[in-house]
Amino acid sequence: MNPFRMAVLSTTLLLAHLSPVMAQTPRGGIKGGLNLSNFHIDDVEDENVRTGFHIAIYTLLMVALGFAIQPELNYSTKGVKAEYNVLGFQGENKLNLGYPDISVLATFKLGDDMDIHIGP
Repeated sequence: MNPFRMAVLSTTLLLAHLSPVMAQTPRGGIKGGLNLSNFHIDDVEDENVRTGFHIAIYTLLMVALGFAIQPELNYSTKGVKAEYNVLGFQGENKLNLGYPDISVLATFKLGDDMDIHIGP
């Protein structure tokens, strides 16, 4: 059998095997949490932690039994508040960052209550 026919046959068998899993309705939701961030700045003695948040919407697309792909749209806030006294100049600077990002995670399901997520 030539390699092309073998690839077509293998793909067809794989999709036939996975079709019940892939036919499941995608799940999704909203998640969020607390961010504690800081920058290390030269010549600044007091570097305070900035408290922020992150929030995301996601969907879980089952690919195989126990394995899914999870795309997410995230928004995070980070930054720093720094008080300085350099060469007789005193002051305070705040740097507040807020940015969106998109991630795609490989999700390994370990039962109903535990997952392992791998990805950027």
